[in-house]
Amino acid sequence: MKELSREIEELLNQGFSFEDIRKRLEEKYKKELSFTALSYFTYFFIVGFPVLIVSALFLKFGKLTGSAYYIDRLILLLGAMATLKGFVGHFVSVFLRREKFEEEFKKVRRLREADYGKSSG
Repeated sequence: MKELSREIEELLNQGFSFEDIRKRLEEKYKKELSFTALSYFTYFFIVGFPVLIVSALFLKFGKLTGSAYYIDRLILLLGAMATLKGFVGHFVSVFLRREKFEEEFKKVRRLREADYGKSSG
């Protein structure tokens, strides 16, 4: 998606409308714009959630005493933080990718309309 504005310009020069270009590029970048696309934050969730579950099970059913109890609570806290960071970060990164996709279209459209206004005026 790094060369998105260049791709839009090439398709516009080939005579496609903005709606056709949007459909074509959404199909091309479908995987990157979907919620199933992995990001850096997704790995926090993948690692943090099982740690959270195992730690909670040890805390609930284990007979932990002394410092083992406090270490398990610390691991539970770290697992919860990693899970939350992964969950929220994953969705934020997906929304930022989608926003960037939309902004590229708006930017090229504004530039085209400005150029068209200069040449016709």
